[in-house]
Amino acid sequence: MKYNEYMGSAPEEKLKYFLSTLSITNRTPEYYVNWEKVNGGVKNMP
Repeated sequence: MKYNEYMGSAPEEKLKYFLSTLSITNRTPEYYVNWEKVNGGVKNMP
């Protein structure tokens, strides 16, 4: 999609185009986030 086409398209079309450019992965959020660290940080909040 060319820039001018992209900029003139509806938000739904922009989202559809963006999602079509993402690579497929089988990784879960656990792969990207250290949930133990997050949990510890939340417990330390006042």
